[in-house]
Amino acid sequence: MTFEKYVSNFMNSNYINLSPKPRGYNKDLMVFHDYLKSRDVTSNIDEFVRGVDTNTIIDSIDYYIKANKIKKVSTVQRYVSAVKEFLLYLVSNDYVSNDAFLKELGSPAYKEGSFRNKINIYLAENSELDKSISYDPLTQDEVEDLIKESNFVLEIPVTKVTRSKEMNMITSALIIKLILLIGVPYREIIKIPVESYNITFGSFSINGITIRLPEGIIKQFNCYLELREKIARGREELFVTYSGKPLPKGTAQVTYWLKQLSGRQDLTGLIKFAIVQMMNLNISHIAIEKFTKVGYKIIMSCKEQLIKEQGDLLGIELDSLLRRSPVFNKL
Repeated sequence: MTFEKYVSNFMNSNYINLSPKPRGYNKDLMVFHDYLKSRDVTSNIDEFVRGVDTNTIIDSIDYYIKANKIKKVSTVQRYVSAVKEFLLYLVSNDYVSNDAFLKELGSPAYKEGSFRNKINIYLAENSELDKSISYDPLTQDEVEDLIKESNFVLEIPVTKVTRSKEMNMITSALIIKLILLIGVPYREIIKIPVESYNITFGSFSINGITIRLPEGIIKQFNCYLELREKIARGREELFVTYSGKPLPKGTAQVTYWLKQLSGRQDLTGLIKFAIVQMMNLNISHIAIEKFTKVGYKIIMSCKEQLIKEQGDLLGIELDSLLRRSPVFNKL
């Protein structure tokens, strides 16, 4: 079967979720086809897929970045998602057999040697990509992938946590999810006392404001607290190391795992994503600043991002609100 026919079957199958993603998949897969042609893979696609591995995909990413002068990690991640789902479709539906690659695809990002782990490290260390863009808010697709990979980490049973590495992974995954929800910087999160968490209601009191956590995070926090009780009883801080000490003030540990799980290397993109979501929900800027304690520059950057995302909708909303002014009909 030809590459084009495989792509057509893939795009028309029920295998992919009918969301905005597929609209860009066809374009990304044509780029992948260009890569194949550059490697003289034009006719025997089946043979190529039988031998494909993560290093091959990384080579195709390198081609994609250089040929299209790509600078954003999020753009590359979309391409990776398209190629990954396409190849997974071929292998999972018995068009072609490649058990070794299927195993790499099925392993979570925190496991060394997995597909996602290798891809994320490659992206984080790629000098062609603009690292300053890592300060931009994460895209919705990036956030969904990051949540999924963080949840894989948080599925590790408490009994399996026998050293610092597992503890660091779990605390980092929880902090990542917490930042995505509330936009509070790492420097504030490590100050949160354990007593601020209400295990009965699954709520936090942070900077004088109480918030309720989603059910999924409540369960994960309760498992973490069970672990924490064994190693840090009597300490004030919510988040601790495996030795029971407070987390370090530097973000190196959490950004290391962010890199492993997403290819990003800075927590600012997570903070901005959360704040833009709050702004979209019409939470006042005063409340956001009081709650998160982020600086003026980040708030202004998030406002600019919100304007960029909403575009003409802001003008329509402004017009609608002005019509409600007490003096509108008197002028």
